[in-house]
Amino acid sequence: MEPSSQPLQPPIDSLPIRRALVSVSDKTGLEEFGKQLQALGVEILSTGGTAATLRESGAEVTDVSTITEFPEILGGRVKTLHPLVHGAILHRTGHPDDDADLASHGITPIDLVVVNLYPFQQTLAKHPNADFQQLIEYIDIGGPTMIRATAKNAAFKAVVCDPSDYQGIVDELASNGGISWATRQDLSSKAFQQTAQYDAAISTWMMGRSMEGRDAESSHIAPEQSTQGPSNAEFLSTLTIDTSPQHVLRYGENPHQNASFYGNLDHLVDVFHGKELSFNNILDLDAGLRLLSEFVEAQPTCAILKHTVPCGVASASTVHEAWTKAYASDPTSPFGGILLFNWEIDAETASALDEIFSEMVVAPDFSKEAELLLTQKKNRRLVRLKKYPSDPLHIQSMLDGILAQQRDALDAQEFDFIQDELLDHETKQTAAFAWKITRHVKSNGIVLCNGQQLIGTGTGQTSRVDAVRQALEKAKQYGHNLQGAVLASDAFFPFADNVDLAATHGIQTIIQPGGSVRDDEVLQAAIKHGITMILTGKRHFRH
Repeated sequence: MEPSSQPLQPPIDSLPIRRALVSVSDKTGLEEFGKQLQALGVEILSTGGTAATLRESGAEVTDVSTITEFPEILGGRVKTLHPLVHGAILHRTGHPDDDADLASHGITPIDLVVVNLYPFQQTLAKHPNADFQQLIEYIDIGGPTMIRATAKNAAFKAVVCDPSDYQGIVDELASNGGISWATRQDLSSKAFQQTAQYDAAISTWMMGRSMEGRDAESSHIAPEQSTQGPSNAEFLSTLTIDTSPQHVLRYGENPHQNASFYGNLDHLVDVFHGKELSFNNILDLDAGLRLLSEFVEAQPTCAILKHTVPCGVASASTVHEAWTKAYASDPTSPFGGILLFNWEIDAETASALDEIFSEMVVAPDFSKEAELLLTQKKNRRLVRLKKYPSDPLHIQSMLDGILAQQRDALDAQEFDFIQDELLDHETKQTAAFAWKITRHVKSNGIVLCNGQQLIGTGTGQTSRVDAVRQALEKAKQYGHNLQGAVLASDAFFPFADNVDLAATHGIQTIIQPGGSVRDDEVLQAAIKHGITMILTGKRHFRH
């Protein structure tokens, strides 16, 4: 299908508004706007609840069904999808053939279309687990069609899709007798932006449902194939991203960089004390919440992060004990970091963490006593956690394009014990604890744990043996007991020197993916040193 090849008509400099179609979901400012349009002599066409609201305010309204001589049908799904409506919108003023078509079919032009859309994004934010059939009823069809039709025809029509623009339209009509071409171009751009964001939100939601379905199906794949995940052919062929709303930030990673956050923070967290979140705060918060989400069902757990890197993690029988052990992991690094808890913070814990400076404290709730104490420092951000992030994709801009991948989900592991003897229950728990943390440490990444406590981290090193050395030195620096500790590695050991080094410090258990061409050499070194090796078959690079 080819676009019309008829001669182009020049845009109208100042568009007089004689007839307007008004059909809105968000009725903010509608009554006053309707009165003002009426006072300017504008004939108003409308539908359903919008028409009722305008009439209640005293405005005279003509139902669209009166014009089309066709009622609203299918429970309101079809209201404005009619040639008498869209012909009136898409008509090009002064175009001989268009004028003839309108005259032939008895169509009166519509100059102004005022439409906003069913609240799909708002409904999804309030009810993220809503039934599919319920949520699709919030997908608008007629609204986007009218908005796009009018925006396309901006040379001869005007579209308004944001109540904040009502007063500006009224003022311009009152002072100039029409809406300028410049204003109509701005309104058209805004309209296409709104429909693009709307469609992106729907696409992102459906993409998430589709990927969840694939994950469920992949759980039935044979074990030897399960580490591969879906093939690239099954992955997204195109990517549409919902990037609204925008939150302008003070600056980016550094003060000379401009920055914004695109998305809805409010459905995840409530920043109820302190300054607004900065660019770096958001990076840390995302990394911290994804780590903490590993321990949703666990006993009280505290995670401390600095520059997105875990420097303290511990689980214990009480929140205060979890904090004490997490802080002891590395007492130097928490200064200026972010502190996260999976349980309510009580007064005892609040008093302890109040002794250090932290950028942010995050928890599902705070006791009254804890909140009273922690709010005394104005520069400390207090964040109430509503839910954990669950977006299915990890996206980064790169090389003038976008990298997208499924997030690194940590499935329930059935570990492969290389040696015959079974580990005791406590060591298995420690290994699982360490493995959860490992995928949140930047590669090359090494994690040391003793019990349910992180005691050493090697992160972002260019060789794995350096990462092992860094983690061991960290643990020794703060007096942690390495005898019987578990070492977790995010990827395989390329050489046996890593195992030899770990053995000299008393490490008795190592958990790692395996897969090196020197696996036999590495495993023989473990056997020689009496180290039990657990192979997971799945690596966790984080660049």
